[in-house]
Amino acid sequence: MPDRIVPPPPPPFAPMSPPPPPFPVEAVPVARPVNGIQAGPPQPVRGPTEPLAVFSAVCGLTAVIPIVSQVVGLVLGVVSLGRIRRAKKHGVQLSGMGWTMTGLISSAAALAGWIGFFVVIGVLQAHLSESASALSELARHTTP
Repeated sequence: MPDRIVPPPPPPFAPMSPPPPPFPVEAVPVARPVNGIQAGPPQPVRGPTEPLAVFSAVCGLTAVIPIVSQVVGLVLGVVSLGRIRRAKKHGVQLSGMGWTMTGLISSAAALAGWIGFFVVIGVLQAHLSESASALSELARHTTP
């Protein structure tokens, strides 16, 4: 039987060193302040969430009072959109644009749904009353 070749033992473990950066550190441009002034456009100050935007979304997504809730949601959404845009002009970034869009879209869709519902009910009522009058006329002619 031939002699087995035994691999040498692994080297002792050395402490892990951080991997080298994937690019030279000198190649990364860094914006440095010049005379105490930061380069680049001014960053807007982050403000709180616009409360009317949240109320708009709540009114649009819930029909507490049908139609009235959606109209209130649309009005609050338009007002909060104006407030967010006005604050942005003055350098304050109010959050809540997503809430505003949710309120506007859901309010408009729900209001369109209610209007469609009442149009369908009106058309059905007109056709049913016409059919009922035709049936009553037919019943009068066939009764001895």
